Amino acid sequence: MKLFNFKFLDNESEQYNFDVACGADIDMEMTKHYSNFRDAIYYFCSHECQKKFEDNPEQYIWDKL
Repeated sequence: MKLFNFKFLDNESEQYNFDVACGADIDMEMTKHYSNFRDAIYYFCSHECQKKFEDNPEQYIWDKL
């Protein structure tokens, strides 16, 4: 089972401290890097990971769509 670092905007989903771009553990309360995509918020450890995700989000979450 893959865990993804996202939170649905309706706040009913669990939150995971996992960067989908690189696999790093992150503190979602402290990170400044996040992206909204298809009614979910994805958190990242760095600007570089955020940009990689935003350039091609389906590459990282295709099995969740």
